[in-house]
Amino acid sequence: LAGALFALKASYVSADVLSFVLAGDSLIAAIVGGFTLLLGPVVGLLSREVIAQFFPLLALGLGWVGLLFGLQLEVRQIRRFPRIVTLAALLQAGIAFLVFFGLGVLALTPFFELDDVTHAVLLAAAATACVSSPLGVSAVAANVRGRTSELLLYCASLDAFVGIVALQLIFALYHPLRASGFSIAVGAEWLFVALGVGIAFAIFLLWLTRPKPDRDELVLFLLGCALFIGGASLYLGLSTLFVAMSAGVVVGNLSPMRRRLFGVLQEWEKPIYVILLLLLGALVSVRSASVVPLAIGYA
Repeated sequence: LAGALFALKASYVSADVLSFVLAGDSLIAAIVGGFTLLLGPVVGLLSREVIAQFFPLLALGLGWVGLLFGLQLEVRQIRRFPRIVTLAALLQAGIAFLVFFGLGVLALTPFFELDDVTHAVLLAAAATACVSSPLGVSAVAANVRGRTSELLLYCASLDAFVGIVALQLIFALYHPLRASGFSIAVGAEWLFVALGVGIAFAIFLLWLTRPKPDRDELVLFLLGCALFIGGASLYLGLSTLFVAMSAGVVVGNLSPMRRRLFGVLQEWEKPIYVILLLLLGALVSVRSASVVPLAIGYA
């Protein structure tokens, strides 16, 4: 669920998105999410066994969004902004992560035993919460003039980096194959594995695109790469978004076709989000009434 939320929150939204378009996208998201909530946890038409058959689509969607975000982290573009602005964008996301996690611990301590599972869930929720919603920020920035609007959009597009890295650190520190007890060394090993997998897929994609394929072949290559990244990440217990983002960063800074790749990824963005929303709504499971006030508080 954290990965699917990241896919929605860490997506690129350009500066010229109009308010009515944002409202329309939000309405579609609400309708799709509500429809799948009705089919899944309410009616029970979509069982866990049925949903499990669609996990390859979830892997594809997360890999696609990770690649799209990673391609934006081009060093030449980031250097256009003063270094202090970049540091501020990352710092505010880090502070939001710590504040949310601290508030979550205080809120849950009287009611739940804070074991490893609870800590992992809280950390994942904090990693998601520290990412600015590009829809909300774009709506605000549309009513602000000058450099302030540009600053807001830049922070919203960059602070997802903090959340995605934090999510991978959580995957690493609480990896199913780690030894009993909290081991930083084992977590570091899985972090390097995630980086290695991302770089390996980036090299593969760079090799595939060297002959400058046409658009149809490019779509096929990106679909295959996103799907394999998602499948490999899920199999190894890694964050698909982090692995795909790592691959996207390498490709975005080394490939002469970065603009074409970004255009294809962005063109297929909305259909991918519909798939993620369908799976997200179907995966929601309300097993206790206490989940409702917690969800409202989180929102």
